[in-house]
Amino acid sequence: MEPVAQRAGSAERAAAPLREALAAAPATDSVMSGPAADSVTTAAAGDSVAVEPAVDATRVIRSWLRLEQAFAAFNRELRGTVGLTGAQLAMLRIVGEVGPVTLAELRGRLRLHPATLGQLVDRLKEKSMVTLSADPTDGRRRIVELTAGGRRALDDAVELFGLQRWASR
Repeated sequence: MEPVAQRAGSAERAAAPLREALAAAPATDSVMSGPAADSVTTAAAGDSVAVEPAVDATRVIRSWLRLEQAFAAFNRELRGTVGLTGAQLAMLRIVGEVGPVTLAELRGRLRLHPATLGQLVDRLKEKSMVTLSADPTDGRRRIVELTAGGRRALDDAVELFGLQRWASR
């Protein structure tokens, strides 16, 4: 695998569409109101504005598609440079930030189905990035811990993709 400095240029290019899609998103959340959904209430201002529902829906769908494409490009680059998916990176980040964590807590933080979480943990175990062990105080619970390899991968991804702002330690 190439050193992080050599991979930074391609990672920067892959992350650009994600940053652009996020920057293009409205600063406030809109919530549809009324039975006919013929007005939009901005959460920040509380004002109602008449909007064409079809035009608003089309704009939302286009934004969603751009965001999906940006995430797909980011995940491809992430997988190609550090060998992780976005979900794997998210799990490593949580375990790295919180320390040893139970599967139940991870499931709550990641909002994943138990089977999906199990597959995620298994893949990271296969890569020697996490360990899974029984809780010494309650054998029914399982504890996930970051390994040195997991810490290195997390640090590489944070540096490579400029995610320091979101990587509190």
